[in-house]
Amino acid sequence: MVVKSGGLKRGQVAMEFLMTYGWAIIIILLAIAALWLLGVFSPSVTTTCQIEAPFTCQDAIVADNSVILRLGANQVQTATVNSVTVNGQACPELLGTQLTSNQITTVRCSGLSLDENEKMTVQIDATYEKKGGGLTHSVEGTVSGQASKGNYVYSSDSALVAAYDYEGDVIDVTVNGNDGTINGADCDVEGYRGKGCSFDGIDDFINLGDPVDGSFDFTGDFTLEAWVYLDQLKNDNVVFEKQPNSRNAYEYTINGNGDVRYDASGCAQAYTLSSKFTVGSWQHLAIVVNYGSTTTIYRNGVNVGSTTGCTTPGANSDPLGIGGASSLGTPYGGWFDGIIDDVAIWNRALTPQEVKEHADL
Repeated sequence: MVVKSGGLKRGQVAMEFLMTYGWAIIIILLAIAALWLLGVFSPSVTTTCQIEAPFTCQDAIVADNSVILRLGANQVQTATVNSVTVNGQACPELLGTQLTSNQITTVRCSGLSLDENEKMTVQIDATYEKKGGGLTHSVEGTVSGQASKGNYVYSSDSALVAAYDYEGDVIDVTVNGNDGTINGADCDVEGYRGKGCSFDGIDDFINLGDPVDGSFDFTGDFTLEAWVYLDQLKNDNVVFEKQPNSRNAYEYTINGNGDVRYDASGCAQAYTLSSKFTVGSWQHLAIVVNYGSTTTIYRNGVNVGSTTGCTTPGANSDPLGIGGASSLGTPYGGWFDGIIDDVAIWNRALTPQEVKEHADL
């Protein structure tokens, strides 16, 4: 038998290859890992919303605690969203399911508990009857996207009586129907989160109306909060105003010193804040009123001033304005000059921890 020499066994070849090129393989693997962490191989998912005619989907917001759908139904007698499933699970709480023909309705699935950035698929099942009655027809829709951190304006807390994300409009995302009217303000500018509403400091404001259920007439604890961006400090920048020229009204303004002024029920209180509002940056404002006790101002989640006076606005029939006047054409304070975003109105006093969580979002 002749045994040939001079060749390498397979194992020896493999070992020599690894010794020669192993360092290069390690570098490539590290580079791939870095790109993965940067999201190159897991890019953000664009939210899409589709539904069969005659339904239309104007917008969809996907958060880790809720899904907000803005749906319409054209030329129908009745239209109903029967069910919404998220990643195969039935929606825990579905609100705003009855649609009005030729109008946009906010349909809300709340009570979700998803991971931030989790990819999700939403299935919509709906029915409608054509005008004039007749058979009931079924349609389906889908939404796909990636869950963002749940904004406080999408909370499912029943104490949230009105909330506005100002994504180009003044739709109440609580489905309580407290939609507002834009008067001169531009709600298609860059906001704190997505879009916000810009006010020129001259005559712009948003009219939120005066709900028949008295949602904005507070005789007990309540909280008002918003993200604000001031273009200039002056006397005064009205943030919230329920026509203080009338009895039992209230107004919150930021004055030329960066302090907050509160007028309610014929009394006035200026808060000299330990941490003042400034020009040129986004700041979270929260006013928490404990009925008959204290009113506390929070800036960026921190208690910066409080008082034991002027805590009871009471009820009146005037509309609530954001950024300026609500009904008489001229605000008691001065027109807001800057941008306002993510307004939330609660009929309870938020805790300091809740305010801090909202400011940290």
